[in-house]
Amino acid sequence: MATIQYRTLNSELKRAIVNKQIPEDQLREIARKMKNEKKSMIKRLNIVMIIVAVLFIVMGIPAVRNVGDPKFAGMMATMCIGSIVVIYAIIYFLMVGILNSQFNGAVKKYYPEIAGELKV
Repeated sequence: MATIQYRTLNSELKRAIVNKQIPEDQLREIARKMKNEKKSMIKRLNIVMIIVAVLFIVMGIPAVRNVGDPKFAGMMATMCIGSIVVIYAIIYFLMVGILNSQFNGAVKKYYPEIAGELKV
């Protein structure tokens, strides 16, 4: 059975932020690592979405050729683009958005003096 995996903030890290047990310089380092990880994850996600788009196009060309109707081709293109955008948004939210919002929210609440510079 397929599962949807998503990323959340480590409970130990969240507890340490809530209890203000992490020094500011270490928190800056954690934020820097999270930013780098976010960039690499977005890069991988973009590559996967390009592959999906190419597969949609390759699979859609024979269907459009067989029908030959320009309205059908437009409808197929719209459906493919819409599907790709929705899939991208959902995966981005699950893999990047939840983790970032949890980290940013915790830092904003418990370290308000440096929250602006640590925003991931």
